[in-house]
Amino acid sequence: MISVPAEALGMLDLMEDPLFPGLDPEDRVRSIRRSIDIGRACAAQHLGCDPEADLVRAGVVIRRIEDDTVRLDHASRIQAQIFYGPDACRVELHMAELLHKQEVLTTYGLDVDLDWVARLHLAHEFYHFLEFSGGRRTGDEVGPIRVRGFLRSRPRVLRSASEIAAHTFAETVTGSPIHPKLTDYLVLVSDGTMTEEEFSHLAATAQARVQEGTSHEDL
Repeated sequence: MISVPAEALGMLDLMEDPLFPGLDPEDRVRSIRRSIDIGRACAAQHLGCDPEADLVRAGVVIRRIEDDTVRLDHASRIQAQIFYGPDACRVELHMAELLHKQEVLTTYGLDVDLDWVARLHLAHEFYHFLEFSGGRRTGDEVGPIRVRGFLRSRPRVLRSASEIAAHTFAETVTGSPIHPKLTDYLVLVSDGTMTEEEFSHLAATAQARVQEGTSHEDL
């Protein structure tokens, strides 16, 4: 089983943020750690919850899409998604993708079924629903981050903070033995979208950036 520290996986999320190139090393690590803390704090209030039942109780429609197919030729594939409307919200689960993920995780030695994978994703979307219904994004709680630009820097809110916190929340409330972000990469490796060596290099780069930011914090 591939093992990657949570902060490095958070760095992988942050590296996908369009603001990433303009962030100072210490601000990268600070925002990741703050996002993880926010996700854990929220999870502490919902330990033992049933994400699907709580979403339905709040009026969210859960739609399981059964007629889709897995697109192995696509590097970015939607497995679950929440939609916000003026009167109601809905969560869509793409069951073919979730079944494929369950099969991949099984090959890596994880004894999980389709319901478990669905619950992991529902927990992730439940966090986003809590953000939406509470009227405050995780990036707002992390606080504005100074982003270097042309000739000057200015404060901006990180969108990736929400994903980092949601992954942490889902991992914690479900008691998952594996970080949700890592499950996505295992699927990419299994499908041949990237090799295990390429992922190991990417993860090592993320970990090195965590260490770089940590060393700057200590100065």
